[in-house]
Amino acid sequence: MGVKDAWKALRGGKAETPVVPRKMSGEIGYTGNLIFSGLPMDEYNPDLAFPQSVQVYDQMRRSDGQVAGVLNAMKLPIRSAKWYVEPDDDAKDKGLAEKIAEFVEWNLLGGGMKFSWDDHLREALLMLDFGFSMFEKVFRFDEYEGKPVIVLDKYAPRVAPSIWRFPQDEKTGAIIAVQQLNVYTGEFYDIPLSKSRLYTYQREGDNPIGISALRAAYKHWYIKDALYRIVAVGVEKGLIGTPYATLPKGTSDTDRTRILETLTAMRVAEEAGATFPEGVTVSILEGKSNAVNAMPFIEHMDTQIARSMLAQFINLGTMSSASGGSYALGNTMVGMFVMGLEAIAGYIAGEVQKDIEQLVEWNFGKDAPVPILKHGSINIDSVTDRMTAIAALGSGHLLNPDESLENALRGMMGIPPIPEAALANQRSLPQTNYVPPIVPDTRLTPAQIRQIQQQQQTIGESTKGLLAQGGGTQGKQQMSDDESGLTFADTSQGGTAQTQNGTYSRPLTQYEQQVDVKAIEAYWIAAEGAMLIELRHQMHKVADGVYKHMEQVLTGLTLQSAMKKVATLKVSDVAAYEDAIVTQLERVAEHGMRTVAKELTRPGVPKELPKDIKAAFEAKAKTLTSIQTGKLVNAVQLAALQSLERPMAGDNVNGDIRRAIAAAKEAGTQYIEGNDLKLSANVSVGEALNIGRGSEARDKGVQGAQWSALLDNKTCPLCASLDGKTISVDNPDFDVFRPPLHFNCRCFLIYIGSDQTHVKFNWTTPDPTLVKHYGGFVS
Repeated sequence: MGVKDAWKALRGGKAETPVVPRKMSGEIGYTGNLIFSGLPMDEYNPDLAFPQSVQVYDQMRRSDGQVAGVLNAMKLPIRSAKWYVEPDDDAKDKGLAEKIAEFVEWNLLGGGMKFSWDDHLREALLMLDFGFSMFEKVFRFDEYEGKPVIVLDKYAPRVAPSIWRFPQDEKTGAIIAVQQLNVYTGEFYDIPLSKSRLYTYQREGDNPIGISALRAAYKHWYIKDALYRIVAVGVEKGLIGTPYATLPKGTSDTDRTRILETLTAMRVAEEAGATFPEGVTVSILEGKSNAVNAMPFIEHMDTQIARSMLAQFINLGTMSSASGGSYALGNTMVGMFVMGLEAIAGYIAGEVQKDIEQLVEWNFGKDAPVPILKHGSINIDSVTDRMTAIAALGSGHLLNPDESLENALRGMMGIPPIPEAALANQRSLPQTNYVPPIVPDTRLTPAQIRQIQQQQQTIGESTKGLLAQGGGTQGKQQMSDDESGLTFADTSQGGTAQTQNGTYSRPLTQYEQQVDVKAIEAYWIAAEGAMLIELRHQMHKVADGVYKHMEQVLTGLTLQSAMKKVATLKVSDVAAYEDAIVTQLERVAEHGMRTVAKELTRPGVPKELPKDIKAAFEAKAKTLTSIQTGKLVNAVQLAALQSLERPMAGDNVNGDIRRAIAAAKEAGTQYIEGNDLKLSANVSVGEALNIGRGSEARDKGVQGAQWSALLDNKTCPLCASLDGKTISVDNPDFDVFRPPLHFNCRCFLIYIGSDQTHVKFNWTTPDPTLVKHYGGFVS
């Protein structure tokens, strides 16, 4: 029934067509997901931001037994469920509906595809691991029952690590394709959504990568992984202890050094041994703590990992503590878990249903009845539990024994169905309408017993109806993909362009029209945000180490001693912060290299980041780390000393020290969340992006570049004087004026390939006065 027919029936035969008010028929807002240059930015943890998240989740699923076990517990029941195709019950031509259902079932489930259905399910369920699973739909011409047909040849997997980004529509920002990187050739493939089957787990809005089932478990896995390493060291130390030596007087420094090296190298081994000079006494210092004490914490993390995926029942009976829960509670846990699996299986069926509708339309016409892909019941309970439930239903007369029920139970038990000969023999026997009577419960009145009997009879009739129909039907799902093909809009239009920052201040030049200015701007903004998040995250870790050290060394001291300790406070472990800076800089520079390689349309994969650039980034990271961690310590010291200089009345020195530490923490947080790290991220991203672009330009060979200040909303006089100017590589200024020129500068160079003709360079050296006032980074 169409919309007009349904409306006519609703109106009692009147055929007026409903009119939707114009203001109510279109969208005003948008979903609101943060997606810049095809990269989702909804994740607050940079380690789990796409595409880095793929590597982290891959490490989790491959290295942790609990994670692997929970993922298998989620996948295997779905894969082991019975999948089938059911004809359209509402079809007028039942024979045609059956025929179409048989064709679709042959194509999807019966060997019509090059990959089996179980293979597809196994790959599709990787969306639980990574948040999404991508396939390219491939069709072919074939023959079915002697007639030519179009069939689904395969769902070709496009694994998560190869997915690069998700190109967007310029006007709406909607995802229009999936971009894949060929690591062997460096080519990018844009696969339109109409040719894709993209499964997304826990999708929110337009975010195509969803949320991995492992996301909530990440923190617990991270802590557990660290605890395991600590326990391993502790076990080794617990077995051998800590060796120490008592040396006689007069032992030389050389002997002391050799003895210490021998003690340090002592390990548990079958043939371990050591010799010492005469007079040296060696003993073992046994530790008082037991590494096994960490096991309850590890078990707690295992529990949380399973709980985050509703699979905490798998811990029943495996925990040394009582945290696993009771088996009675386990039934409830299993029920919730199965509900989740049913939802996942239903989602997969719904997505494939869109392709079924396409197959039916191509082969049987637009109005042909569309069958429905369904899955059987997903059960992870024991056969004993099922038999107990069935026996209870039977004793309550809620199940009437018949052929269909017996065959269903036989299938559940893995027993072959009743042979046809035995069925024929049973059918020849006299049939009775005997129904076992209910044994009256002495606590019930006769009226209540009669009411229960009526309810049982009604339920029994309903059950017979359902068994005869084979279950209910589902409404057909309409396709959401544009199957007519996609047209990619050109992002390099002349005139005054629109960006997320508003209208550009001037029309695009001929060289700016040849590059994706919008994508450069979007990535720049996103990279600054990502680096700032990472810097603050790592600096908070450094600060936590400082606070912990303060608590250890200040507790129990006098005020004067505490102030002396605070004055000599230093940071020790800054390697992670330094590494984070290097990683961010290299990542941005490599992106700059890739964009220039694409802009110049020259063959070849962008080379690896040159060693001299890597060395420069490492030196910059060391300098920034020294300066910024020094500022953090200075802020912490000043706040703590000011607090200690104004003690509270009384003799509660420990209270004064606690207040000083609290003041230090507040000061540290203020510094980390302040503008210093923000400015550092701003300048570092601009430098790295331009360095990467310049490196690739030199490698490809260019004849010059155009200076662009297009991305700055507030352009300084120096950058404004250079905006739009073209400069030759032979000009001495080419190596002097390289963006950025100052803080918050978003200028960049657009390189002019050596194959471009009729290039006119109009560069003039800027006014020295402007350089002095605004060119803070000009060397």
